Amino acid sequence: MWLKIRKKMLLSFVLIIEICSSSFSQQKWDGEANDGLWTNAVNWVGDELPENADEVVLDNTFLANSYEISFGPGVAGIEIGSIKISPSAGKTITLTIPSNNTANPALICSGFVYGLILNAGAIFINASGAGAGATLEVSDSIRINNGGRFIHRTPRSHAANISVLSRDAGTEYGEFEFNIPVASTTISVSGQVFGRLRIVSGSGGTANYTGTGTNGLTVRSDLEVGVGVNLNFNLEGTLLIGRHLIQSGGVINLGSTARKLIMLVKGNVQQASSSIVTETGTANPELILAGTINQEVDIQGSLLNDIIFKIDNSAGVTLKHSLSLPYILELKMGMVTTGESILTLATGCLLVRLAELKNSFVNGRLKKEGLLNEDFVFPVGKDGILRWMALKNATGNFSIEFFKSDPRLLGSNLSTGLAHISSLEYWSIHVTGGNAQADIELSFDDVNSGGITDLSLLRIAKLKTDTWQNAGNTFTSGSPGSDGSVVSNTISEWTISEPDVVTLASSAATQNPLPVIWQMILAKRINNAVLIEWKTDLSSASYYELRKSTDGSAYERTGIVFTRPHTSVYSFLDRQPTTGPGFYKLIVVTNDSARISSKVLSVEPLLKQEHNVFKVESTEWELKFLFNSNPESDYQVNIFDLSGRLIQRSLMRVNGNSAIVKIRCKLFRYQFIIIHMTDTLGKQITLKVCVQ
Repeated sequence: MWLKIRKKMLLSFVLIIEICSSSFSQQKWDGEANDGLWTNAVNWVGDELPENADEVVLDNTFLANSYEISFGPGVAGIEIGSIKISPSAGKTITLTIPSNNTANPALICSGFVYGLILNAGAIFINASGAGAGATLEVSDSIRINNGGRFIHRTPRSHAANISVLSRDAGTEYGEFEFNIPVASTTISVSGQVFGRLRIVSGSGGTANYTGTGTNGLTVRSDLEVGVGVNLNFNLEGTLLIGRHLIQSGGVINLGSTARKLIMLVKGNVQQASSSIVTETGTANPELILAGTINQEVDIQGSLLNDIIFKIDNSAGVTLKHSLSLPYILELKMGMVTTGESILTLATGCLLVRLAELKNSFVNGRLKKEGLLNEDFVFPVGKDGILRWMALKNATGNFSIEFFKSDPRLLGSNLSTGLAHISSLEYWSIHVTGGNAQADIELSFDDVNSGGITDLSLLRIAKLKTDTWQNAGNTFTSGSPGSDGSVVSNTISEWTISEPDVVTLASSAATQNPLPVIWQMILAKRINNAVLIEWKTDLSSASYYELRKSTDGSAYERTGIVFTRPHTSVYSFLDRQPTTGPGFYKLIVVTNDSARISSKVLSVEPLLKQEHNVFKVESTEWELKFLFNSNPESDYQVNIFDLSGRLIQRSLMRVNGNSAIVKIRCKLFRYQFIIIHMTDTLGKQITLKVCVQ
């Protein structure tokens, strides 16, 4: 008795401020009866049961450990003002309407604002065994704060309870759980808003849940679907999942009718190996990854039927497990990083992507199955750079991956027709199944590809054993100094046991993707000499050979510079340069006698020579030369771009005081070209002209 009096005194002291400021009585639990029954007055401080308008606070004021309370069996309902469950940190307090309670309603919370408040560690279970009706009535709102749980474990109605769930800050992770112990039931989802939603099989076997309506569904944090659950949506609109989609088992049917559902996930996707996401209706539901930070996708089960899988996240998506898609992959925004996994597009699966989007691609392995005389673009890349490959007239199953690495480390020999290969990048092609064939189309991206200068000399090289084979050039797109592509011959021979490797190559040593060992290289006139300077990162260099040309075509050796220990920057001074335009290139000779050429360097004429050319005009297809007086002879004309590449060599016949050279000027519009003219007497004229 003395202990009971002390508890009453402590309660009065703790709650004096709240009691004075409230018109309702506050009741607390002391559990002295040790039976956990709400209806036993001995369990309440003062041995008095809470009354209709009372505020019930269930906490750890008098019981230090976790505990459970049951409304007990029977048909009599309980009406109260409000219930607030507030366990201490690390403790739980569970309040249950048990299955042997058949009251309708079993509990009425008639208080203002929040009739039921569940704080972290609080668990409210409605397992009512009533035959019909609403077993829980809350006149205002239910607040499930983060860490609190509301478990609906009865076939009785629940829509009214869900519609009054608080959406205030701090309730995003408050959990509402469907755990209904029947084989099939319809749950209220249309237009509803949950914090965290958990759907599990009430009996531990199989449970069929159906969500229907036309107003979508919002889950502010996680949607978790448990083992044995078949969740069927006949729902139109957007199912917004603010954080993670967690599927521990069972089936999620995104569309069982003609209504289209868009499941938009902001967080990660976790799916166990026994799980299935599918659709069985006539609409094409979408599963969209639309977060703002990188999302992890660990789908170990299956995606089946006509589901559109869409990436719409500029921060990207990372696969934690290999994924096979059945219908459509849409890359709207962001990279898909596969790591050690592989992203597979099954037979018939389409890929939708805007060609101009360079930030939407697969950063890793992409596989396409079941190609049959089809064209298919693989938007792959690495390190934030798209480096796509396409297959033309392809038949078979192909897995493609791009590597930002030196392909020369894979093989050092070149077959006939190849002068060099790229030192920057390559693609791997893994073919499964027999009778595969395709024309390979490789993209280039100027600087990222080492500099593309002449499309006609561009080649695709395919590695066989230790030798790079010439796979040809049947078609090109794009333009030098920009981006484009090159197409190989048809390839039908594949290494089935391991990936084949292809890369860009050139049939001319001075053009196209040059090995990037030249960190700096330049040529400039200094008085009556030309200074050439360069810097390389090649540790195996033995010496450098400098070559010079007056026409950009025929070169002769001008000098040799031997390497020195701990030196990467070198220079050479040509004291006898040409007075006209000069062209230079360096060749590094390695210790094993390999020769690697640099790009061509050009220097402008030393002196502006006097000549009688009054004006040079350009049209789309020709250059027209106007002279001050009638020349005495015709001219041999060599036309170069500023890099020193010979564009065209022509014989120009003079007619009176004008002459014409046919050339596709539109390819060089608004660019400077160098025109080197030599008459029959050997007199030379050099012009620098901007093509209009």
